[in-house]
Amino acid sequence: MVRAPFADFTWRHARQLLTDQGRDDTSETAIAQVLAKLLRRAGKPPAGSEQVMARTRADEL
Repeated sequence: MVRAPFADFTWRHARQLLTDQGRDDTSETAIAQVLAKLLRRAGKPPAGSEQVMARTRADEL
């Protein structure tokens, strides 16, 4: 279900998110779903970062 590498602390964080939502944190399927979502979010640049990068490049010229 999760094809990207991840660390143990990421797995624990996914479990904690489930606990915080009142969901079953022992279900490996539920943990993997949360983990996959976290990894997708981590792979995307923050919103608005394109504008900051463009401004930085313009300032360098």
